[in-house]
Amino acid sequence: MTKEARDAERLKAKRIYRKCMVRVRFPDEVMLQASFASTAPVSAVLEWVSECLRSPAPFELAVARAPPLSELSLTLEQAELCPAALLNFRSATAEMVEPPYLVPQLMSALTVMGDEAVPIGEGGETDGVMGVEGDGRPVRPRGERQGAPAWMRQGK
Repeated sequence: MTKEARDAERLKAKRIYRKCMVRVRFPDEVMLQASFASTAPVSAVLEWVSECLRSPAPFELAVARAPPLSELSLTLEQAELCPAALLNFRSATAEMVEPPYLVPQLMSALTVMGDEAVPIGEGGETDGVMGVEGDGRPVRPRGERQGAPAWMRQGK
């Protein structure tokens, strides 16, 4: 199969989305969410975020482990942000270090979404064990160390 035929087949199989849901995660773990047309330019997302900021300052938006969005003329579909994308907010200067990053009107409308907003390790268990896996192994909070494995302790 030629490269042109493979590209044509890939385009034929590709889903076409009309809308794109964009979430922007700030360093203080607040998320901002909006829907855009898939044909909207990347610059529209940057304008929307800048309108929501408490104090205007240069910033970047980037998908995790990727360089910041730089081609502002691309559509959201061309930038491969459809059907949904989670972008990380990065302040380009040290001026905007203090949270909250968003305007007070948005901060007053803040809602907690799901269990992921609850810090792991809080809630009732006092021994640090959050539950039990299906095979009986304890599940501990993220970041908590279990100590040395049994095979390593036997030699001491």
